[in-house]
Amino acid sequence: MLAEAERVTGSDCYRLGNIVPKADQPGMIEGYAKAHRAAVAAVRAACGTAVPVGLSLSVTDDCAADEGGEAVVAHKRAECYEVWRDAVAGDDFIGIQNYEQCVYDANGIVPAPQGAPVNDAGARLDPASLVHCAQYIHGLTGLPIFVTEHGIGTKNDERRCSFLEGSLACLASERGDVPVMGYLHWTLEDNFEWIFGYSNTFGLCSVDRTTLDRTPKPSADLYAKLVAGYRS
Repeated sequence: MLAEAERVTGSDCYRLGNIVPKADQPGMIEGYAKAHRAAVAAVRAACGTAVPVGLSLSVTDDCAADEGGEAVVAHKRAECYEVWRDAVAGDDFIGIQNYEQCVYDANGIVPAPQGAPVNDAGARLDPASLVHCAQYIHGLTGLPIFVTEHGIGTKNDERRCSFLEGSLACLASERGDVPVMGYLHWTLEDNFEWIFGYSNTFGLCSVDRTTLDRTPKPSADLYAKLVAGYRS
């Protein structure tokens, strides 16, 4: 299988996209960027401007606890986000996926204080995180923002409701300065979440894994009301 992949791609190295050793990351990013520009060209050749084209980045709300943290944040942004600036130049939008906030000092991530709101994985939650990411990525690229993923991994649906309502309110407050094309919540149903399996729940609906019955949570009703309110 690897030999066939090497032959088809013309590469002597095969890596999974989400497990890339640091030494291989520059080459992978270059390859992704070339593939994206080729895809944009192909879509526009077939559809003209009728189909908006862009890509989506997973973006953490990175904050500094002190001056040492500012250097860490700048380094992360340079390696994770700024490398895409040229690749998306001329696109119609850029998508962002945001779930959490990270606070850094000179030594790395600062754990959340006792009692602070966190998701089930222990990551910090701040309703302003989504708009912080939208502001940063829009400022970096100049492109309209499409929120392609946003949510919270928690079994506490009251926390999901509070986080969802606060996040959308913060995002709406900045619509005059940050063009937002749309918002997609992750996710409709509790899903199989990578290494966490079914233990990490993001859904607006729970799922009985035996009968596959779907049961809306209170957050599903809240989301419907929020959507209706922003449309009006």
